[in-house]
Amino acid sequence: MLSSSSNSQVLIKQLIETRFTMVAPMSQNCMPSKATKDGGYSWVVMVTSCLSHFSHIGFSLGVAGNLTIAHQEFFNVDLQQGSLIGTIHIGLVYMLAPIPSVMVRKLGCRVTELIGGACVITGVGLSAFSTELWHAILLYSILAGAGVSCCYIATSQILAVYFDKYKYLAFSLAMLGNYVGTVVWPVLSQHLLNKFGYSHAMAIMASAHVLHIIAGITFIEPKASDLSETFIDQEKSEMETVANGEDIEGCDNPSFTKNEIWLVMATSLLRTTNTAGFLILLNSYIIHNTDMDKDTAALGVTILGMAL
Repeated sequence: MLSSSSNSQVLIKQLIETRFTMVAPMSQNCMPSKATKDGGYSWVVMVTSCLSHFSHIGFSLGVAGNLTIAHQEFFNVDLQQGSLIGTIHIGLVYMLAPIPSVMVRKLGCRVTELIGGACVITGVGLSAFSTELWHAILLYSILAGAGVSCCYIATSQILAVYFDKYKYLAFSLAMLGNYVGTVVWPVLSQHLLNKFGYSHAMAIMASAHVLHIIAGITFIEPKASDLSETFIDQEKSEMETVANGEDIEGCDNPSFTKNEIWLVMATSLLRTTNTAGFLILLNSYIIHNTDMDKDTAALGVTILGMAL
């Protein structure tokens, strides 16, 4: 019995060596240059991802409170109707996330980012021509919200393509764009609204979303052949592990079967919901219940954004 098992392992190892001896030269011929993760261009992608984060989640959360008041005044509606625009916008950013995830898998991060950027530019830009509340809901809430969702997923997923050893550092630096946006956009958007009015301010803010297009252009995903050497080494290691009668780490313990994973997801959902609602209504509450004006309220939200 032992002899039979030993012979099987030897046979499997021989098959492994034969297979990868034949495949390796083919993969080398397909590679124009050796592609490595964590390289110089990977950090370029990280920077453009950070800039895109600044202009999608950072923008959406940063301008939420100011736009709630602006929508009330421009469309002559009450707080509930004015806040509806921002609520739908931020809600769709997260509710539509499964769709961009499928798009990333089918089309890639680059195409998804470019589509998202085009939607955000169009939605925010055309909001400058809004004359009715439903115009803003259709353009800013739905179209721009869907675009932000696409950009958010694409700029996060691309980091896993370009980083391995430094993936946690890269993701942290890219996410920094969200918090910088939450700090910068409240004061910047209020300044634009005061100086140019709602319509012109929306048109100007739409130009900032060109950063999504720039980021999308840089999201050049490596071809499968470029990563074939790494793939071959990983697959060979796993096959040798199986040949030795060992289990591959993580295969028998799916993450979604853990209660802790679902608890983290629920906690994240509650945090996002509370943060979004808080930022949408905060400016209006400050103005109507204190002696502060719009500029001071925006500055307060900026300071608060440093702690979020």
